[in-house]
Amino acid sequence: MTVSSTNTSKSYTGDGSTTEFAYDFKIFDDDDIVVIIKTTATGAEAVKTKTTHYAVSGVGATSGGNVTFTSGNVPTSAQTILLIRSTALSQLTDYTPNDPFPAATHEDALDKLTLVTQDIQAELNRAIKLSRSNSMTSTEFATTPTNRANQILGFDGSGELTVTEGKVDSVTISASAVSVGGSPTATVSYTASSGALAFALGLPTGATGATGSSADLAGDASPQLGGNLDLVTHNIITTSNRSINLIPNGTGDVNLSADTVKIGDADANATITTNGTGDLILNTNSGTNSGTITIADGANGLISIAPNGSGTFQITANTIDFDGDLDVSGDAVVGDDITVAGRASGHVTTDDDGSFDLAVGNDFKCTTAGGLTLTFTNPLAGQSGNIMFINGGNHAIAAHASVAVSTATLTAISATGTYHLAYYCSAASGNNTILVSASAALT
Repeated sequence: MTVSSTNTSKSYTGDGSTTEFAYDFKIFDDDDIVVIIKTTATGAEAVKTKTTHYAVSGVGATSGGNVTFTSGNVPTSAQTILLIRSTALSQLTDYTPNDPFPAATHEDALDKLTLVTQDIQAELNRAIKLSRSNSMTSTEFATTPTNRANQILGFDGSGELTVTEGKVDSVTISASAVSVGGSPTATVSYTASSGALAFALGLPTGATGATGSSADLAGDASPQLGGNLDLVTHNIITTSNRSINLIPNGTGDVNLSADTVKIGDADANATITTNGTGDLILNTNSGTNSGTITIADGANGLISIAPNGSGTFQITANTIDFDGDLDVSGDAVVGDDITVAGRASGHVTTDDDGSFDLAVGNDFKCTTAGGLTLTFTNPLAGQSGNIMFINGGNHAIAAHASVAVSTATLTAISATGTYHLAYYCSAASGNNTILVSASAALT
């Protein structure tokens, strides 16, 4: 026969179930094939043993045969199967003188020589070689095992093969302090016998390293920190009036773990607002426990709560404590009882013409300079109050149609003296809707 194929190996990937793997080259003996199992992830190889791990069929067949793995040794999907021909380097053909020429036996011997040549060529193909245009005086070295321990193969100044130091088995780095203002130092040492490479650095006390370029971060679309960001004495600032946005991922929160959080630019006004139509909620202990929210001014300032447009200011609580004065410049609607532990006082408006604007307040002082007509403007249903009424000289007092007051009362307060007038608005408009009564002259 002729040998037309140059194949000397086959490779497969296991699957945990396939036991039979074909080879497509001729072998003369079942020992003429090497079976290797390689762990695909690491490249670790193990040569398997015939009979123990596998059996070979197809010996002597031109088309090859099969390698069948035994039970418990089936290659897994994490393994690669290598079937490599390794023809025995022996010549077992013996010619007997004067016998007929053994053509078949002779051809087998020639085939075996060809297979041996192919196997050797396969080995040469995996060897490190000089190119055909290259040259070297000798590829041999005579250094003994003891002398080449922990050494490496290299090339000398003439490009010849040599055994030299340089094998690195371990690398260590140590650092020591250098006095403030001193120059940094760096040394390196190598121990040939152990292959240890050691770096020693001297760093000036207080040194923080070279200042990096802002371009280092500008070119990174999503920079990440491997640890805490320590600003030391610096700030996070922007240019060109840009905003600083803290945007957590998903449902993440922004936590400011500080006793005091300041906002605002120097003496300019500061605003806390939501980024949409949602509500702004302040709570303590993450809303899970009791606590106190305190709004305090810095130096006798004003705390103003001003709803937008026709909005209202609502306080929903079982108890509201005011430890000081409460000044309400608009209407106040209370849906429950009010208990005042201290004094409750309003402001008194002086109005000497007898026309009392109830939008200004509830309590008035009036000193007549002549006759007048008791008149109330801008009344609110349910509003009531008091008037210190001083008639300065028997001035005649009349009443507007909206005022319900007796003739006897008008006559009485038309005499010189000081009187206490009380009023109550039963409606916001209409005749006889503001009820007025008066005390006797007090002075």
